[in-house]
Amino acid sequence: MELFLIALAFLVIVLFVKTRKKNSIEASSDAAENPFYLKSRLFTPPELKYLEALEQAVGSQYRIMGKVRIADIFGVRKSKHSYSHFNRIKAKHFDYVLCDARTYKPVAAIELDDASHQRKSRAERDDFVNRICLANDFPLLRVALQHDYDLGVIKRSIEDSIGEHPTGDLDLGIRAQPE
Repeated sequence: MELFLIALAFLVIVLFVKTRKKNSIEASSDAAENPFYLKSRLFTPPELKYLEALEQAVGSQYRIMGKVRIADIFGVRKSKHSYSHFNRIKAKHFDYVLCDARTYKPVAAIELDDASHQRKSRAERDDFVNRICLANDFPLLRVALQHDYDLGVIKRSIEDSIGEHPTGDLDLGIRAQPE
């Protein structure tokens, strides 16, 4: 019996080591061994253009975080459905999150909406995110993708959303300025 337990323990250890090796990735530039690669940039050109305008508009009043997971902003209350609720937000992100410059407390999120937001699946995702933000009194600004951004409009939209509308106003999209 003792020999059986030793053999069983040995088998469990061997299986554990093999499974761990299979799931680990060695440092290698060989694509067969390493399926990952470093991307050349974090933001697309339109996202970067808006970020630059946003930085100018908020100055030092807020810190801007990019591509923040929704699960990093909202927790999930314990329940029998906690895991499935978490799964619905863990892979979604906000394009930008404004944080208090001193405490880094999130104060608002910004979504840059391009043409893809017209698709049904994307509209459903947007509605889901809107409802989470509204239910938690967290302002969400939806900004229409543009060629140029008016810094004054950005500032006013942020001030209106954070100051006067703590639950967020879903119609705060920044409109194209006349040329």
